[in-house]
Amino acid sequence: MSSEATQTAPPDLRATLAAAGIELSGDTAWPVFKDDPVGRHTPSVASPDSQPVAISSAHFNVDPQTGDITSRGYGLVVLRDGELRVKPLLKICDDRTVLKATLFHRDFQGAEVTPERLSEMLQRMAVSAPLEQNAVAEALAKARKTKAAVPEVAVALGSLPEEGRDGFFEPAVQLAEPSQEKYGAEADKQGQVDHRERSTLRLVSQGEFLGRIVPPVPGTEGRDVFGNVIPAPEVKSAQIVAGEGVDVSDDGLSFYAAIPGNLTFEDGRLKVSDILKVEGDVDFNTGNIRLERGTIYVTGSVQDGFILETPGDVIVKDSIYAANVTAGGDITVDGGLFTCGAGNAVAGGTITAQFIVGARLEAEKDVVATHNISNSNVRAGGKVLCTKGKGVIVGGVVKAMGGVECRDAGSEFGVRTVFFLGPEDISDERKELLAKRKKIRRVIDQIDAALGKAPPAEILRRTPPEKRRQVAQLLKIRIGGQNDLKEIEGMLEAERAKAMQLARASLRVLSKVYPGVMVKAFGHVHTFETLHNACTIRFNPETSVFEIT
Repeated sequence: MSSEATQTAPPDLRATLAAAGIELSGDTAWPVFKDDPVGRHTPSVASPDSQPVAISSAHFNVDPQTGDITSRGYGLVVLRDGELRVKPLLKICDDRTVLKATLFHRDFQGAEVTPERLSEMLQRMAVSAPLEQNAVAEALAKARKTKAAVPEVAVALGSLPEEGRDGFFEPAVQLAEPSQEKYGAEADKQGQVDHRERSTLRLVSQGEFLGRIVPPVPGTEGRDVFGNVIPAPEVKSAQIVAGEGVDVSDDGLSFYAAIPGNLTFEDGRLKVSDILKVEGDVDFNTGNIRLERGTIYVTGSVQDGFILETPGDVIVKDSIYAANVTAGGDITVDGGLFTCGAGNAVAGGTITAQFIVGARLEAEKDVVATHNISNSNVRAGGKVLCTKGKGVIVGGVVKAMGGVECRDAGSEFGVRTVFFLGPEDISDERKELLAKRKKIRRVIDQIDAALGKAPPAEILRRTPPEKRRQVAQLLKIRIGGQNDLKEIEGMLEAERAKAMQLARASLRVLSKVYPGVMVKAFGHVHTFETLHNACTIRFNPETSVFEIT
């Protein structure tokens, strides 16, 4: 046996253990393996004045007949808090796919540590992953050379699961990109815009192939070092709905146009809308146009005094003048909206145009102008956006529940420009609730004045028998009214919270806010008296103050 093998535990440790009747058979600087002999416990030889030492049953087995001590695991023999333990030298990662060990070139008894001993140790631990031979051999050689422990050696490796791929929709027809196609074409390198390229249409023919669902590819399961299966992440199938005007193959994977029209793809729904295509202008040659379904596509302009109505979209390649245009969907104008106060445009979706001049607009969603909005009356359930091109909003009134974004607000000439942010007034629903609450309170007050506010049982007890039935009816009305009041108060609080959220809409100006601009919210007004550079203004409903940042 080498000189290393004859080393012993530190004298103070050996003395402490010997006084407690424990004699070690090896060197605590080196590790023990499972079932290795560690020493012997002979309580009869323990010194009566010695500090007691417990032997951890979790770390050691002690033969009750002979007192022989054997290890229950791989580690270093240590004395902690009066207890003899094995400090573990194995560590498994959280996902149980990597088992690491601190390796030494010799063990507690002075014997050489070999890959075969480590492999046997793993088998006895029910580790099914094979020993990492190269890493272990390299670590043992290093330990032998340096006479020091080599930590964090990956002795066994499991396998992580491999992710699969979710299913997806593969279109056969190019779909519009809202940021480019819907809100105006992009300029070329010279800054020129080819307006002939601007279009939100994706015209398809009947029977045309629109695209297909590519099925998901499942992942590959992994296994931890003990051989347990680690499931691969679940993959999802693409959820595509064949909407109006779209046919689907028997296997549910391929989609075709059932009718000629305009293809849209939104929120996982493919739809081909009927299109009435008007070549040229809407004028005396066409008359007013009213549809019960579908899209109106005008290749020219909509002239003064004419009417367009459809539950779908309206698309105009040139401009809309003093006409009345109503769409259940979007209104998209590649030119400008110039209604001159004589017409209006109302959309259940978004209104988009290059220019909005002297117009009256109302959109359930957004109003988007590429260049400017001037002297117009605009109302949007969402946002009003005018940040591309010149991006100027000047003159008129702009009301936006979701706020306003533009480059310039007002003009250097001090033109009065008014912005309403969020709701202008108390909603009709809130007004009805307040009126109902007032009526119920009046009835309860009348009953209280007649009967008093005592509990019903007490009021009935002091009521003459001949009047109790009538009084009971009044008390029933009061109780019902009190319950209704609680419900109304809850609804009012929900309405108030909704209004407070809407009140946080802002006016965001990227360049300049000129004097003459007024911002209104919840009956409060802020007027800009001086020029402000890029800023955001919003109304704080909690402090009733406009904040400019």
